[in-house]
Amino acid sequence: MIGRGADHILKELPNCLNIFIHADLVFRIKRVMEYDHISTEEAKKHIMSQDKTRTFHYQYYTENKWGNSKNYHLCLDSGMLGIEKCVSIIEDIYLN
Repeated sequence: MIGRGADHILKELPNCLNIFIHADLVFRIKRVMEYDHISTEEAKKHIMSQDKTRTFHYQYYTENKWGNSKNYHLCLDSGMLGIEKCVSIIEDIYLN
């Protein structure tokens, strides 16, 4: 299960690993620009809107702060590590 408060919904499952993947705004803007073929300003507006929605949704249903590292077993910075390395780390955890 990905997103939508999965860390909260599945917190009672013993074999559940809660992972939060984040990146700084510059990395996220660049990624959205490339993926959606939009301008810097459009990408920034999209990200800010999405973050606002995620924050509200998460806090409303869980009464916790979205993105708080205490809610997860593992937090990865995809801006620093790269997306492929994050995937590799997660695969290593599950395959070993």
